[in-house]
Amino acid sequence: MDYDSSLVQLFDALIQGASTQGLINIAREYLGNPLHVSDYNLEIVAYSGEKEIKDRIWDLVTSCDARKHLELLRLAQKKNDLHWMGDSKDPILLHEEVIDHRTIGHYFRQGNKILGHIMLFEYYQNFRDSDFSYIKKLGDILAYQQIRNNNLKFAGNPEVEMTLALLLNKRHIADETIARNLFPPDPAHHFILAVVESVPGKNNHNLPPVFLNVLSTKMPEGRMVIYQDKIVMLFQCYKLNEIDWGKMEPFFEEYCIRCGVSNPFSRIEDIRIAYQEALNALENGVFFLQPGHVHNYYPLFHIFDIVNRDNNLLRFLHPAITKLLDYDNIYHTKWFGDLTVFIFSDCDMQRTADMLCVHKNTIHYRIKKVEEIMGYSFKDAVFIFSLKLSVFILYYLDPEAFYKKYEVPHSLKIFPDRI
Repeated sequence: MDYDSSLVQLFDALIQGASTQGLINIAREYLGNPLHVSDYNLEIVAYSGEKEIKDRIWDLVTSCDARKHLELLRLAQKKNDLHWMGDSKDPILLHEEVIDHRTIGHYFRQGNKILGHIMLFEYYQNFRDSDFSYIKKLGDILAYQQIRNNNLKFAGNPEVEMTLALLLNKRHIADETIARNLFPPDPAHHFILAVVESVPGKNNHNLPPVFLNVLSTKMPEGRMVIYQDKIVMLFQCYKLNEIDWGKMEPFFEEYCIRCGVSNPFSRIEDIRIAYQEALNALENGVFFLQPGHVHNYYPLFHIFDIVNRDNNLLRFLHPAITKLLDYDNIYHTKWFGDLTVFIFSDCDMQRTADMLCVHKNTIHYRIKKVEEIMGYSFKDAVFIFSLKLSVFILYYLDPEAFYKKYEVPHSLKIFPDRI
């Protein structure tokens, strides 16, 4: 099992209510060495198995007096929480049976309050560099496990979370603070903001604090905060497609959560606008039956929302579209479906023929017929844009029946990643 897979398995177990012993068993599988956890009273609460090492070794470990444990914690504090403890010259556990075994020790806490301590022994294999960060992540998980019953929020990175929350609340933040806690300034980059929430009616867990840690593990390039009962993620990217949302789909589907993604923006001061875009993406993703659990922001639909409150959107259809729909209704034809495929295939005859599974000459005939009915030519780019806008309106008004009603192939991607 690799590093990332093991951490995700730990978070999954935490979500499902695993005991401390259960979490330690998962950690043992990745670490390859025995470990134990003690609580704030310095009593062993879990260890990786009775048969890991001789019971007498565990007896020696658990029988160390409180003074030595406190010395261990003080040393951890001096070494900035995580450290390489002990070697043959300076052992922490002064006993001949364990003197040759190096250890990694880490105390986990809430603020300045010590919640417990983890000890990993170098017994079966040499320590790896990744063992240090893994033990710290394990400490974060154990800390959350202990404080969640008190309904307390666990912060993965308080400075990042505070900076993001203040920006979302339209507070001014110094450029130096943004560069230190979020991203350094770079004119070549742009920002993208995403909002993650549980699917209404399908998720009974109070998950945001757990998923904040899960998402930070799976998407370490993002900066995240729990804001208004949702997880807000901020990314800095060079390209629009730099973030691979596809890899998150299985995770979102498994835990019934969904994600709304804003349009890219260049000024961090516009983060509140991006937040509203992401919320709108979540709303429209459900209403317009967008596939998957990641929904992009479509400003065109937002405009339709606003206009449709006071106006009948059908009055904004291009007259040629209205004429074609009337013709189809009277003569029971399906010219509108052919037109839709044609204009969303960049007016390419061969692509349209392939999409509709007919010969290219057949498409030539059909498009010529559509031009005759509408009285317009497809050589006008502005006209084609107006036609696409009319199609968007019809889809907006009846997304569930659109494809079947007009016999448009579902394989046709009317809506790109961004409009």
